This record gives sequence, structure tokens and C-alpha cells, in this order.
Amino acid sequence: MTHEAKTYEPEVLNQYVPSILVELEQLRDSAKRARQLAHVPHAILRFPDVKSLTGYSRSTIYRCIAQGLFTKPVRLSERAVGWPFSEIATLNAAHIAGKSTDEIRALVGQLHARRKLNAG
Repeated sequence: MTHEAKTYEPEVLNQYVPSILVELEQLRDSAKRARQLAHVPHAILRFPDVKSLTGYSRSTIYRCIAQGLFTKPVRLSERAVGWPFSEIATLNAAHIAGKSTDEIRALVGQLHARRKLNAG
């Protein structure tokens, strides 16, 4: 089966270029921030950073939390939550390694248990 490449008129492409450039800049900023945070042992990530680093939407993150596939957020104040950078990095590594859903659920349990040990 062969596929023909679609061609678009420059006017059509030009209407999308600005938003694509903004998205690329945001990705570069997120990657730079992630590199900086990797050197901060107890960094707490807010939602935009978590979404950027995982590629998940807000609704997917909360669905995964409900399913035990993502750690619960840490309360920072009455109206603010965040996630430890180390937990996000650990979950990303598990996904990259191809861990199963059951293995990730067990890993989330271990991460929550580690929080309790560190708090006490």
C-alpha cells in the first residue's frame, strides 16, 4: 500500500506555524526546567510541569490516580498541590522500561509508602 504525501497551500500552513512555534518553545522550556529540577533532590512539581514531563492531560493524571497508576499529589497549601520530581521521574522510567500495569501499580504503592517513611 502506498501513501501519497499531502500538500498544503502556504496560506494554510502559515495559519498553523505561530501556534506550532509557541508549542515548541514551551517544550524547550519544559525540558530545560526538567534538567534544572533533576539537580534539586526534593523538588516539587506543579501541574503544568507534571503534564509536560509525563505527556498526560489533567484528566488522565486524575484517572490514573484513581486507578492506582499515578501517585497522589502532595498538598502544598489550601489550594495548591504538587508532585515530588523523583516520583515523576521514577514513574516515567517504569513506563520507558515497559513495566506492566500491575508493576506500575505496585511501584505507586512503594512510592506512597516511602513518603510515609520519610515523613515520620
